[in-house]
Amino acid sequence: MKISILFMVVLGVVFTSCMNQSEKGNPLVNILVNVNQNTNLDKQVTIQKIVPLDSMLPIGKVRKLSFYDGHYYLLDKSSDEILCYDGSGHFKFKIADKGKGPSEYIAIQSFYVDPFHHWLNIISVGGKVLKYTPEGMPVGVQTDSAGFKMVMNAAQLTSELTACYGLGPKDNLYVRNQRTGESHYFIPFIESRDMSFSNKAFAVGESSALFCHGTNDSIYEISAVYNVKARYYVDFGANRIDPKLYQANPGAVMKMYQQKDVATKLDDLNNTPNFLLFSYLMFHKNDLRNVSTQFVMYDKKKKSVMNLQQSQGLFPVRDITDKEAFISLVSPVQILSDGQKNGVEKQLSDYLEEHHINEESNPLVVVWKMAN
Repeated sequence: MKISILFMVVLGVVFTSCMNQSEKGNPLVNILVNVNQNTNLDKQVTIQKIVPLDSMLPIGKVRKLSFYDGHYYLLDKSSDEILCYDGSGHFKFKIADKGKGPSEYIAIQSFYVDPFHHWLNIISVGGKVLKYTPEGMPVGVQTDSAGFKMVMNAAQLTSELTACYGLGPKDNLYVRNQRTGESHYFIPFIESRDMSFSNKAFAVGESSALFCHGTNDSIYEISAVYNVKARYYVDFGANRIDPKLYQANPGAVMKMYQQKDVATKLDDLNNTPNFLLFSYLMFHKNDLRNVSTQFVMYDKKKKSVMNLQQSQGLFPVRDITDKEAFISLVSPVQILSDGQKNGVEKQLSDYLEEHHINEESNPLVVVWKMAN
């Protein structure tokens, strides 16, 4: 049973039809990733700001961070709470309405900010959405789970359109007009591909949004006219599995995991005018428990790919601020425990020493840019 569940989670299939899709003015972009490459960003990163988060409450495992109106909102899965800090890192409030009541969440699956209505939306296990003001005051509950078995993530696309990412039973993506009730489903759910968790499946821009899910190697573009197209295809070369193999001989797919390292499962999606960022998982042959996370920065202007196996704790990028600056969450223990330090790591280490921050302190918010 455990083997079959693991098989469902780790194996991926790419929609072959997505390989040929294109949209006028927005052709499908192929991103070829060399998983053995290791880009060094030391001379390319400029740190704009370092914000130590108040240690009044200890922060456990952060699943998601969003920046909105000068504040940082964190989902701490260790406590199953939303924590809010101001731009200087001072603790403001927490949301801890856990329970089985009508205005409580069973457990937080994810959360997202609605900048159009100025709401903070918490997605509970079971699909219920609890709405709060940015100051943490409850304003309502939405019980419609979009017909998904499980809602994994969501995003507010416009003042009227909401997109949800779910695990079937039929589809993965749901877009609804909250004013008119018009709803559309996209991307057929394939159990062996899509039974997998996502930290950040959406990257919302001014005119469209991007979406990735499961172990599908396509990144989709969602427009405001209910149009969903594959915008990017991430090609892992020799480390990908031919999608035809899933259809012709699914049993042979498992053998591929034993014969070579496999790259799959896109996540941590961020998009700026100059860069597309995402993470992926590397499954190492003969040991499916040996899984590592790697990161990609795709330079849109240069059409170049930077593969990052390790980069001073700046990855995953949690959010963006002004279309160009990236927000990362860096643990002091990660910096202090490393041996030789240079570049960004030394800047962070010097900051910790100067401000007397120890290994037990809460994470630092690091705002940075790629140097011109």
